Amino acid sequence: MSKHAPRPLRRGDRLKCMESGEYATVWSTSKSGRAYIQWATSGFGEYTEEQIGEHFWIVPEIEQDPVAWLSQGGDVSRSKKHFDEMGFVDSIPLYTSPAGFTPLTDEQIDALELPPNGCTMRELVRAIERAHGIGEE
Repeated sequence: MSKHAPRPLRRGDRLKCMESGEYATVWSTSKSGRAYIQWATSGFGEYTEEQIGEHFWIVPEIEQDPVAWLSQGGDVSRSKKHFDEMGFVDSIPLYTSPAGFTPLTDEQIDALELPPNGCTMRELVRAIERAHGIGEE
């Protein structure tokens, strides 16, 4: 199975820890390959791209309106307009739940990139994740 390079992280990307299931938001990224993320419940952490690739899923973009906005200083407002008027241009949208997934169509299942001589359960799961736009691309 070919390796796919993950897309670069962007400020505001939502991540889900594979071990704990906890959500986090990318707060900033650096050219040196490090990212600072804000955990939903326990502050900030600094991670390399390799650590993020091994321990997190990038949550697909959400097709719902945010319920609130988070400023760089940690203030929360239900109105982005309020933050914009105050000059907080880099506020992060907050949502009530992660995006849901729809089942793969027969055509999408037929197009999964699998080894010709069978695959492990992990390879199958990774192929399905890629089809849904999560994990490795």
